Amino acid sequence: MTDLAFAPDALDANRSGQLTPQQAETIRNSIDSKHSGITGLVAAAAERAASPRGRDLAEGRVESVEGPFRKRWWQNYGRIAGANYRFVIETREAGRQEYVCWHDMYEWAPYAGTMRLYYLPRSKVVVNVENLSTGEATPEAIKQANENYAAAREEHDKVAEAEALAQLGGVAQAFEHAVPEDAASLDMHSDTASLAQAIVGSWKSPFGDLTFRDDGTVSAQMGDGANFTGNWSVDAAGHLHADVMGTAMEAEAAIRGDEMTLRMDDQALVLRKQAL
Repeated sequence: MTDLAFAPDALDANRSGQLTPQQAETIRNSIDSKHSGITGLVAAAAERAASPRGRDLAEGRVESVEGPFRKRWWQNYGRIAGANYRFVIETREAGRQEYVCWHDMYEWAPYAGTMRLYYLPRSKVVVNVENLSTGEATPEAIKQANENYAAAREEHDKVAEAEALAQLGGVAQAFEHAVPEDAASLDMHSDTASLAQAIVGSWKSPFGDLTFRDDGTVSAQMGDGANFTGNWSVDAAGHLHADVMGTAMEAEAAIRGDEMTLRMDDQALVLRKQAL
């Protein structure tokens, strides 16, 4: 899934309702960059004193909101040209609310999901984002989210529609996390000293579940309901060898926490360990 926070180092301060010095500098620069020259210095000082963003900067207070999230942008072609980036949160309590964000923050965020925004109260400028999205990369999760979305559309319930889109966004992020695009760049270092011991157990993926037993056998339950059994082993180089469907497979394997990454050629799969 997408990294859990846009600016992790600033979370403690933001959760306490405060700006960090770096965030304050970013806000200050966003005001000053619109002005130039001697007259610009005066205009920038006036804006810092009187504008919502300037008053937010002076106060340094941060508020937060969370809920079903999506993002949108548009391009201005008039006297003040440029792109406008917005985050949208829609809840029963507050309705549909829009918040201003930076371009890099916009690019970092998923298209939809469940998010917590930290923002300046007057100008609604977002200074940090936490990704609260949850979702399983399974056909059942997609089916449920699609059914919820269809029902919300039929009932003309905008909040339920936003919630269903957030569900779909969480599932999409789970798939993206489970099947990384750039497999070659993955860190395949394992936190465990004995991969052969740590791999024993049941592991879940979007395509099916694998169960490795300490007697060297492995079983696979595929997403379509098919079941296979075979044998497995781990060599000294940390490569997993398995023969589950009549075909020998060799993959690099790494375990960190409750996740196992398997990489073979230019593809990778991240599986999550299931509780006993």
